[in-house]
Amino acid sequence: MAGQQKRRPSPRPSSFIINGKNGPIEVPVMPYPWPEPGTFSWKMKEKGYPLLTPEIASITSLAPEHLEYMLGCRIVNYHRGGFRELHVPQYTSGLSADILRFALGSEWFERAVNAESASPITEYLWRPPNDHAAEARTRRRATVLAEGIFNLQSVPGLSYRTRLIAKNQSDLQSAIGEFECAGVLACLNRQFSFVEPTGRKGCDYDAHFLSPAGRQLCCEIKAKSTSSLPSPQTILNTLESARKQLPKERPSIIYLRVPEHWSKETDLEAWFLRATEKLFRQSNRVVAAVLAVETWTEIKDHSIWRTRLETYPYYNHRSRFFDEDVPQALEVWRTDREVEWFSLQNYVRESLPRLCQRVWPHIGL
Repeated sequence: MAGQQKRRPSPRPSSFIINGKNGPIEVPVMPYPWPEPGTFSWKMKEKGYPLLTPEIASITSLAPEHLEYMLGCRIVNYHRGGFRELHVPQYTSGLSADILRFALGSEWFERAVNAESASPITEYLWRPPNDHAAEARTRRRATVLAEGIFNLQSVPGLSYRTRLIAKNQSDLQSAIGEFECAGVLACLNRQFSFVEPTGRKGCDYDAHFLSPAGRQLCCEIKAKSTSSLPSPQTILNTLESARKQLPKERPSIIYLRVPEHWSKETDLEAWFLRATEKLFRQSNRVVAAVLAVETWTEIKDHSIWRTRLETYPYYNHRSRFFDEDVPQALEVWRTDREVEWFSLQNYVRESLPRLCQRVWPHIGL
């Protein structure tokens, strides 16, 4: 209107209030917005991509700068949807979803995670409605898979393993379980490699790696699904099947991953011990068999769960291939796995407050 003075914009506040874990928190406003000039996120913005849903088609391998881009987009997206809390599990789940879409494809993600109903193929990662405990568990499983993919990017043969998961139509959770065990073995061993099938007997095992003494150890990984039932014969049959896939003249390890409900069976370790004793009497190539049991710990009201693999190695001292470097390697992995393992939840916990300080004030909070 003529003669009316222009209204000056209100000065930007020096702080703002967010909902924290234990109530409202006053957070100072950072003097510069997100994305910061020169970063990958800035370059994506300069190319015209809206900072709502991460554009990952141009990315060939993931680095921390890409995780910041994905997390920043999640913050913007959630803010515009009305979600304005520093909820680490929620953002960790979102970041895990972005990594899985990147590695396995959006079609796989929609089929395995976002399907309207469960099926024998999708039930392991499917998020059931109105069941917070089950949903929290499936979110955690997806995070474990995403962490494995991120941590194992430099491992030879990873692309074959991810293709196997993406195309597995019959037993998705077994394929994911095998991948999870491979992550345990690979996390501290820079010489770990996945092995692609050749069709030759004794050569179609899952992976190989170097022992502390520099010997190459072959490894076959078997994972039982949550629908499987434990029994002494099932364990023995699985170990025998794994043995046949390993080379005769090289030291080898069998890794058997079982779901949590198997651990309820009080005789599980005794069954495994008897099965390994019988296997070791008949096999010279297998120097160790490892029982890996999925365990879950409730952290908070069924909404947050922690999972890990409890491993129990058994050694074949009769084998001419056995040496002390075998238990040395497996004991290191049992005790020191977290040393160099990149945790998505820890990354989100450390990065989320800093990013929110830079993102929220500049999108109208």
